[in-house]
Amino acid sequence: MAKFWLKLGLALSLVAIPIGARAEKVLRVVPHADLKIVDPYTTTATITLMHGQMIYDQLFAWNSKLEPKPQMVDSYQISPDRLVYTFTLRPGLKFHDGQPVTTRDVIASLKRWMVRDVLGQAMSPFVEEFTATDDKTFVLRLKQPFGFVETALAISAGTAPVIMREKDALTDPYKNISETIGSGPFKFVAAEWNPGAKTVYEKNKDYVPRSDPPDGTAGGKIAKVDRVEWIVLPDPFTKSSAIQRGEVDIIDQLPNDQIPVLEKSPDVVLDRTSFLAAIGYIRPNHLYPPFDNPKARQALALAVDQEEYLSAAFGDERWPMLLVLCLRQPERNRSRFGTLSETGSGARQGAARGGRLQG
Repeated sequence: MAKFWLKLGLALSLVAIPIGARAEKVLRVVPHADLKIVDPYTTTATITLMHGQMIYDQLFAWNSKLEPKPQMVDSYQISPDRLVYTFTLRPGLKFHDGQPVTTRDVIASLKRWMVRDVLGQAMSPFVEEFTATDDKTFVLRLKQPFGFVETALAISAGTAPVIMREKDALTDPYKNISETIGSGPFKFVAAEWNPGAKTVYEKNKDYVPRSDPPDGTAGGKIAKVDRVEWIVLPDPFTKSSAIQRGEVDIIDQLPNDQIPVLEKSPDVVLDRTSFLAAIGYIRPNHLYPPFDNPKARQALALAVDQEEYLSAAFGDERWPMLLVLCLRQPERNRSRFGTLSETGSGARQGAARGGRLQG
């Protein structure tokens, strides 16, 4: 929950860095976590998602209004019955090993993605086939209309449908790929990857961005630095000290207790990088005691104070967050909000009535 929110909403950056020309070429970032898995299809870890967005590209991308826009796709047509989608890739797409991106790579990647991603799995029963017309054009045929084709191909959370080389995409979806060769604006420098310490990316000089202005994750992806270094600093005080000394440029996640400290620093900017709020869920497992009893779940709802949870997690109303407690069984697809404002004594009474809570 925190990882997803902080990726979207909280970053620290220096206004002026007294390190001369180095800051114009190298961006040093303290990530919220250490990169351990480099295959974006085998984990939903946010740090791996961010890694994937650095080195890979997607057919579509979301703009700042969460509208799917073409990214690797140059143009596409939809049949009147919405059963046939014809996509043409834009020119100049090339993998980091110099090989052109073809529809064989795209189709293999999408098939692997549909095995692992939730929305991809939802889309799969609607798909009749993918066929390549040539190296630049492919066709998606549906058994019946699916209203989220472009949206699914644009997602940049969870398991994003990044496009890999065909030989990588043919890897078992439940096994990690052995090479990380994308076609995105940065290259992964495997020789300098030191898990627990540093991850390095270099600008892909052969990357051809779209001509559209950047908007969300859509539009032109313009690399303005030659090198990006993710420097792992687990200790909050060390992070804070590093950015004040100009040793790093961005902190991807900052503990709440360091915010007042850095707000006083004239060379540090504290701001939101996105105006999308995050939603956190508490969903008890209704299959096992004590939460197989509806009264126990209701008691939990009465015991939860949204303000206390959000204050502990984020500490500041400038970083909006919504906490949702799902009480009903999933198949009923409903949440009970009405009892959240009731008192703690009511929670205890509810627990007593349920007769299943221990301790």
